[in-house]
Amino acid sequence: MKINGSPAYVKMVKGLIDHQKKSFEGTLKPNNKFFKESSVELPPEIQQMRRLLEDKKKALEKLDVDQTAKKIARGEMITEDEREKLRATDPEKLRKAEEANEKRASVSRRLANAKTKTEVQSILAGEKSMALMIYDKGDQVLGELYLEAVGKAEIDYYQGKKSNSAAFRTDNVTKRAYLFDMRL
Repeated sequence: MKINGSPAYVKMVKGLIDHQKKSFEGTLKPNNKFFKESSVELPPEIQQMRRLLEDKKKALEKLDVDQTAKKIARGEMITEDEREKLRATDPEKLRKAEEANEKRASVSRRLANAKTKTEVQSILAGEKSMALMIYDKGDQVLGELYLEAVGKAEIDYYQGKKSNSAAFRTDNVTKRAYLFDMRL
């Protein structure tokens, strides 16, 4: 089983798993290895550990599904396995992620067609406020995915502008050099 998350979280979950295995092995009787689990009453600590472990496993699965949905919203490529897992666990979230991806593409087109910096800023502010309004009105999943999509469109826009503006600057510098290259 692969555990994803922050290093501290992964260490904690692995520690819980190891502790549960050690505690459970201590309850086995050496002469009776093939007893049924239902016939043995487990100590409350082990039962609590099992519940915690199941809760952690569900949280990790939910985190994985959320990350996949955010990848879709940002327009990143995902594997067919990830898509099927999302479709099996939460088809509504898949639909919302695809809707957010369409929104990202729309915002990217609008940003590309924008003529001024203020127009770009107003497009981004309007889209972000719409996403926050959706989040506040009750559809928190869609609002969060919209924010991811708009953020990705904004990053793509500004990264594209930086590379284009650098190319323009070098062209302008070389042209200026010819303008001022006069021999006396």
